[in-house]
Amino acid sequence: MKLLQFLLPRKAYDEIFAQVIADTRLAYYEALAKGNTAKARYIRIRDSIILAIVFVEFLLAACLDRGVKIYKAFSSR
Repeated sequence: MKLLQFLLPRKAYDEIFAQVIADTRLAYYEALAKGNTAKARYIRIRDSIILAIVFVEFLLAACLDRGVKIYKAFSSR
């Protein structure tokens, strides 16, 4: 999670990733509190994959946004 905070702008981390991480932790600790380690492991793996997918989508959207801005800057000339 510290890596995401380092790699992402603060606004993006707060708006997109912080809530996903908080929800994951809540579900994970609830499963552990009930003694269900298999479910806790499943939640951790599932949400790690989801977080990775969201990160890749964020990067693609950022690159596309930058590309559109560059295209508009050069096409207006």
